[in-house]
Amino acid sequence: MGEGYGIPTENGIKAINLLAKLEGLFLCPVYTSKATAGLIEYIKDNKIKKDETIVLSIQVECL
Repeated sequence: MGEGYGIPTENGIKAINLLAKLEGLFLCPVYTSKATAGLIEYIKDNKIKKDETIVLSIQVECL
C-alpha cells in the first residue's frame, strides 16, 4: 500500500513506466499503478501462470 493513502509507491511508478513503454498505457500514479504493480508481482512470483487469462478491471472516472 505504500506510505499512505493517495501516495504513489516505487513499484507503482515502475508499473507506470513499464506499461507506458510496452503498451502505450498511462496509469494514474496512485490507485491504478498500485493495482497493476500488484498484478505484476503476482506474475513474477508465479501466483499467476504464464498461460492463464486474467482481467484487471479498473473503474475510471472522467470529469
